[in-house]
Amino acid sequence: MRTLLCSLFLLVTVGLSAQSWSYVGSCCIESGVDALSSAGSEDLDFLSDATPVVSFFRQTGGSTTGKVMQYTGGSWNQVGSDLPAGGTISYIDLEVFEDEIYVAMVTGATQLCVYHFDGAAWSQLGDCITGNMAHEFIIDNNGTPYVFNTLNQTIYAFDGTEWVAEITLTETVSPSWTGDESIVINADNEMYYIQSVLNMVTFTFENYIHVFNGTTITPLPEVFFTGLGTGGKLAFNNTGQLHAQYVSNNTNKIVQYTGSGWEHVLDTLNATNGLFQFKYAFDSSNKLILSVFANAYYANDFSALPALSTEGLAIGINNIVLGPDNNIYVSIGELPAGEGSNFSVMKLSQPVNIQQLESPTLHIYPNPAHDVVAIPELQSGDVISIYHVNGQHIITEVASQNKQYHLPTQLPDGTYLIKVDTNNGFNCGILTVAK
Repeated sequence: MRTLLCSLFLLVTVGLSAQSWSYVGSCCIESGVDALSSAGSEDLDFLSDATPVVSFFRQTGGSTTGKVMQYTGGSWNQVGSDLPAGGTISYIDLEVFEDEIYVAMVTGATQLCVYHFDGAAWSQLGDCITGNMAHEFIIDNNGTPYVFNTLNQTIYAFDGTEWVAEITLTETVSPSWTGDESIVINADNEMYYIQSVLNMVTFTFENYIHVFNGTTITPLPEVFFTGLGTGGKLAFNNTGQLHAQYVSNNTNKIVQYTGSGWEHVLDTLNATNGLFQFKYAFDSSNKLILSVFANAYYANDFSALPALSTEGLAIGINNIVLGPDNNIYVSIGELPAGEGSNFSVMKLSQPVNIQQLESPTLHIYPNPAHDVVAIPELQSGDVISIYHVNGQHIITEVASQNKQYHLPTQLPDGTYLIKVDTNNGFNCGILTVAK
């Protein structure tokens, strides 16, 4: 009942018109770059406390530099030194597992190398693998790094010392291991990817989902698309339901797996939402959000979210991700005036209008308070959000201890909504701050 009351309260008070994009930090991740330089292969992930982490490479002339940066202390700071590179960098893939940062990087066009940041420096995991940009790097739920290498159709696992070939395929059409979340993992540690099979009778591709459990590969029995084209991005929504995207006749389509077959969810015509740079994610309420070039939409009615309020020219959205704090984030390519290609991270905020809450579901005391409050329902790892009475979103962060919360030091006197997201739903209450 507590979850229902709080959910209804939030659904009534959150308005689409109140949403807005704001920079995480400022424009841009690296400002003041050479006008002839460009940034590529941007990737976005998060630490458990919702700290954004990005990877990218910077190219000026024939020289490339790979970097990882995280947003701490109100600014973007580099993680360690520049990434080691044995040649020109063409791709960087970022993964964060239990606050450990990893990158897979393609250098010299043929060397696929994986690095781990140990808190002080980058160290290489085993030898480099012969590969190219057609790969996927993923870490399973047990912390084991995997490389799905399209070049030789081989899945490698890192055993702590070296990369071990777990299985090699002999498919007529190579698997769709091409980055950008072409492989997703569920709560049971099963890894899903798209496999296209060429039907020599109809000369069309039959697209299936294959499941790798760490040892063997099993296809789902139902084909999700048959036609002249292969599938794209896979995603699980917040309840664990698998979704797949594919392109057919200049139309992007999304289907969902019901357990016994595929169910149509969405068509987006090229003239409506674009064919290229099509990405999607699910927000905290499980609503499907699309991004196309530099625009984002709610998928149910194609209603546009607010335009990205960039300082420079927005080139396109590289990633759209639901963060651990239940906010939607994007990394975007951007052209600041007088500078080379750069990129930024922005967050979609959803201010609320605080109305009378007849049945608070959080017990907060003392109330009024000025520095520390006791919240019996609070557990370490819960996500706390604070909104001012005028609807302004103040802060979202992850609780570091049970039953006690330190208010932000600069929080002015006033009345606030305190919302706590747990694994079981929402709780919320009203707090008065008086210092």
